[in-house]
Amino acid sequence: MLRPLTLGFALSFLLAGCVSEPTIRFQAPEGATVLAGGSVYLGDGITLDDALVVIDGGTIAAVAPRPSVDFTMPDSVRVVDITGRTVLPGLIDLHTHLSSDGCFTGKMSEPRLRRQLRANLFSGVTTVLDLGSTPWLRAERAKSISEGWDSPEILLAGPMITAPGGHPVAAEGRFAGMVKRVSGPEAARLAVAELAGNGIDVVKAVLEGGGFGGMRTAPTLGEAELRAIAEEAHARGLKLFVHVSTPREARIALDAGADVLAHVPISEPLPPELVRRLATEGKAAITTLTAYEGFFRLIDDPGYVDTPEVADHVDPEVIEACRGADVVSFADSNPFTVYARNQIDVARDNVSALRAAGAPIVLGTDAGNLYVFHGPAVHRELALLVESGLSPSEAIDAATVKAADALGRHDIGSVRPGRRADLLIVAGNPAQRIADLADIEIVVRAGRFYDRSAL
Repeated sequence: MLRPLTLGFALSFLLAGCVSEPTIRFQAPEGATVLAGGSVYLGDGITLDDALVVIDGGTIAAVAPRPSVDFTMPDSVRVVDITGRTVLPGLIDLHTHLSSDGCFTGKMSEPRLRRQLRANLFSGVTTVLDLGSTPWLRAERAKSISEGWDSPEILLAGPMITAPGGHPVAAEGRFAGMVKRVSGPEAARLAVAELAGNGIDVVKAVLEGGGFGGMRTAPTLGEAELRAIAEEAHARGLKLFVHVSTPREARIALDAGADVLAHVPISEPLPPELVRRLATEGKAAITTLTAYEGFFRLIDDPGYVDTPEVADHVDPEVIEACRGADVVSFADSNPFTVYARNQIDVARDNVSALRAAGAPIVLGTDAGNLYVFHGPAVHRELALLVESGLSPSEAIDAATVKAADALGRHDIGSVRPGRRADLLIVAGNPAQRIADLADIEIVVRAGRFYDRSAL
């Protein structure tokens, strides 16, 4: 039997141009599932046609061009003919808030959360990172694992670390558990230690002075505090994601040791030297164009909540809240609505500049914010990335392999032997035409197959 590592090695030679590679002999494992005859998107714009993908339990065992394989299959192997389809990695949303629903109802419940998780799967999202939540979500994640919910993998930052009175200033009252307010480097270190003890996956710090678009200014973390957060996070093997909205904040975050910027800045164009720095250091920026758009899209496109992509997957109470006069009035009168409408092209141009420089761009939606719905928001974000100058394959990479790299994860994000079997089977090829992502037929999450229509 040829082992998966060897098969992957042979494939790498084939892609490098050694088309005379001899026939590969491979015996599928007992009980495996074989996807046969479709194309496989491998990343970096490369698609392998007429391929075999072998799934053994929850893991990809092999990927190879079918004509080059002398394939032996035990009777227990299930073969799925996917001729005319494309296999993609499952999508990763690196910025969500699962404790919020997209219209600020403030009434999160387990049934609503489970609906949001299923909406993510329907949209092809197999991993989500929550960048600011209450302890309730940590308990729900544990329950989702023990009970085997239909769900993407849920990664958590837990509460955001911010300054007393700092952004998000709305995180008071029932939302106070979404933040940890610290003053001084020692308190900052203790906050990270406490979060790490609660099993978080990354650390989220907030560097946001406010003041844009007429919004009131707010205190922010100092450089010493942010550096202490970074040092403590790294000492515990955790990456630091930092919320920023301006180039100045981005510089401070990078100087302090941030690994990922939780937003592409929107306030002004990124200076060329900062763009080069992000490219040189390989520090990723999360796009979140959908979050900037959400406030004014509610005003400009009220019929969006009646489209099947929303109405079929979002709690009807949330949709009614979006239509409510109080929410519409909030969006219409909010200074950020005008600011975002005026500035979103700046954010898009910054995405384009980062792309041109080769800096890592990774997809995140900030789902849960106003008019940004869990699941559908990922498709909108991908469309906005293409409108901002990324090719469809670059947009898919931002939501897959590059997102996995930003997390430091080597088990997800690509269709390669040894990776977790998080896959999409799509009619067409979204890496060539991003709109084809609407035609997902099957979602595979850790080897478990979901007919999309059942979600």
